Amino acid sequence: MIRVTETLQCKRGVVIHVDGDLDREGLALLEGICHRHLKDKRQVFLELERLMEVCREGVDFLRQIQTKVVLIDPPSYIQLEEPACKAKERERIDPQ
Repeated sequence: MIRVTETLQCKRGVVIHVDGDLDREGLALLEGICHRHLKDKRQVFLELERLMEVCREGVDFLRQIQTKVVLIDPPSYIQLEEPACKAKERERIDPQ
């Protein structure tokens, strides 16, 4: 089971908190949310600190989307490209 919470940071950014297990059903939800915000030209920050388990398709999605969003605290068991994995990137969100 996955829990996704969205926190808008002004009009230009959104932090998406992902908690729990990212299975195929949860993946469809997360993909929809991410794509909706990207379509609206928002900067997307995915907070993954509380992500417990990820299905293979979920790992593939995170690998593909990491060039379009900022991944915050991804689990160590997910092998992602170094430049896209940034810890505690919330400082980059301009609050104005």
